[in-house]
Amino acid sequence: MMMERLERQQEELEDKNKNILDSITYAKRIQMAIMPARAKFRHILPSSFLLYMPKDIVSGDFFWISEVDSKIFIGCADCTGHGVPGAFMSIIGNNLLRSITKSSHRASEILDYINKSLIELLSKNELENNSSVNDGMDISICIFDKNTCVLEFAGALTRMLIVHDHQLMTIRGDKFPVGLNNDRNDTYSNVVIRVLPNDRFYLFTDGYVDQFGGEKGKKLKFKKFKENILTCQHLPLIKQGNELKKQLQQ
Repeated sequence: MMMERLERQQEELEDKNKNILDSITYAKRIQMAIMPARAKFRHILPSSFLLYMPKDIVSGDFFWISEVDSKIFIGCADCTGHGVPGAFMSIIGNNLLRSITKSSHRASEILDYINKSLIELLSKNELENNSSVNDGMDISICIFDKNTCVLEFAGALTRMLIVHDHQLMTIRGDKFPVGLNNDRNDTYSNVVIRVLPNDRFYLFTDGYVDQFGGEKGKKLKFKKFKENILTCQHLPLIKQGNELKKQLQQ
C-alpha cells in the first residue's frame, strides 16, 4: 500500500515537472522571437558578433538592435532575477526599447525613459497589492551615426570597452540601475565618442566576468575578460565571438 502511494506521488511529480519544463521551454521560444535575430545583427552590423549563452532555459539577459535613418541603436541588458522572473523583465525591456527608439535619438534619453517607465509599471503592484517591488536592470545603450561616425553611450551600472590603436579603454556608465524606485531624480549621462577606422567597441553583461571555473574554480573577473578581448584582436570581429566562447569554456 505504501509502495503504491509512493509510486503515485512519483508519477504526479514527474508529470508536474514535465508540464513546468514544457511551459518554460515554450517561453524560451517566445523570448527568442521577441529579441532581434542574429541575421538582423549581421545585416545592420556586418562586422560584429553575438555571444549569448543563457545559464537557464530562459534568461534575464537580452540584446537589442534597430536602425532608424542613419543611426544604429544597440542595447545590452541584464535584468534582476534569473530564469523566469528575469525573462519577464527582458520582455518588458525589449518592448520599451522598441517604442522609444522610434522617437528618441539620444542614448541617455532612452535610459531616462526606460527608468521612468519601469518605475511606473512596477509601482502599480506596490499600490494594488501593498507590496514593494525592487526590480530593474543594468543596461547599456549605444547609438552609432553612420554619417558622422559618432558613437553615443549611456550605461546604467554597466561599462563599454573600446579598442583603439591596440589600446583598450573602459567607458563607465552611471552607478545606478534603471527601474528601482528609490526616490532619486538622477538622469543618465551621455558619452559622445568620435569613432575612427579600425576602432572596436564591446557591450556586455556580467555573465562572462562572473563565471566560475578553471582548475581552482575561481571567478573569471573583469581583468581576465579584458585580457581575453585583447588576445583575440588579431581576429576579425566575426571570429572573435568563437574565440571568447572557447576561452570561457576553458
